Amino acid sequence: MLGALATGARIDPQLLQPGPAPTLRLVARDGLAEAKVSLPVWFDRPPVPVATTGEPITAVFDTEIAPASLEHIEVLGPDASAVSFEASLSPDGRFLSIWPEVELPGDGSSVVRLRPGFANVLGQELTEPYEWTLNEEPG
Repeated sequence: MLGALATGARIDPQLLQPGPAPTLRLVARDGLAEAKVSLPVWFDRPPVPVATTGEPITAVFDTEIAPASLEHIEVLGPDASAVSFEASLSPDGRFLSIWPEVELPGDGSSVVRLRPGFANVLGQELTEPYEWTLNEEPG
């Protein structure tokens, strides 16, 4: 029954639970019977490693962000020192995920800063830094 449903699917890696071997669980019901299967998820490119420090810092944009913009991001800890991180964009370029290498408090003492040069694919670029603290939504 499940084999007839589809031969492929596109899955946004940002929506999967972190782990060494993500899987997708499918359940099909036809009113009389039920079939369940767990399928390994294969990516068309290597997924970004997920830090074990908790949930990523995320931001959503109206337009696709240029991949080179990832070089124009800073994360600052409570003492205003730079924090190492990994960052990635979703396949459509609208969802930014940042995984700091250390756990950061959400009390307003840590900052994400987008520096000048951060741009969308249309060439619209920040000319001044834009930042938000980790206790508020980016606006």
